[in-house]
Amino acid sequence: MAKRINIPNVTGNITITVRTSASVSTPTTYTVTNILLYCRTNNNSNVISEGSSYKAIITPNAGYEIEYITVTMGGEDISSTAVSGNNINIPNVTGNVVITVQATAI
Repeated sequence: MAKRINIPNVTGNITITVRTSASVSTPTTYTVTNILLYCRTNNNSNVISEGSSYKAIITPNAGYEIEYITVTMGGEDISSTAVSGNNINIPNVTGNVVITVQATAI
């Protein structure tokens, strides 16, 4: 915000000193929720900053195989672009992330 200085009847040199403070904004963060049935993840982060990337590898428990992995971000299904095999890769987080994985006995 601009500040205006008014000095009537100037009769000599004027020195004006301005001090500012940096405005620090808190980065937006989102939650990461894992719903893992009979499997585990190598990434246990539950909070992530907006614009960050998120990666995880899902591993089924012994005697199980992964049936499906679903990933939503901001309530929208992004599985088709975020899931490859047992790997999850989100290059730019823009909302809350929910990872749902179902594994079945083999």
